Amino acid sequence: MREELDDAVRPFVDAVVAQVARPLGVRDVPASAEARVRAVVANLIARASDPTPAARVPAELLVADLVLLAAFFQNVDLLYDGGYAHADAVSMLVMHALELLDRTG
Repeated sequence: MREELDDAVRPFVDAVVAQVARPLGVRDVPASAEARVRAVVANLIARASDPTPAARVPAELLVADLVLLAAFFQNVDLLYDGGYAHADAVSMLVMHALELLDRTG
């Protein structure tokens, strides 16, 4: 899957995977854990970037995984730095998730 990623999104995905699959203090992480997180992140990015309503990512998916939401929030600037064409869509997904989290407490 790594080679399928757009060069503009790869730094974001790598950073999110590093934070989610390899938390601080954990030395040995199975490659399968990184692959799973990479697949989840790539799927969320692809769906958030797809303009069709059926493909849109429900923000609830990020709200359900607060570590993933935090990693998305902390690294979204990498999408802009890389010139990712759909950085705004991913940012809106993150903002909507934060709004939902705020509402649900």
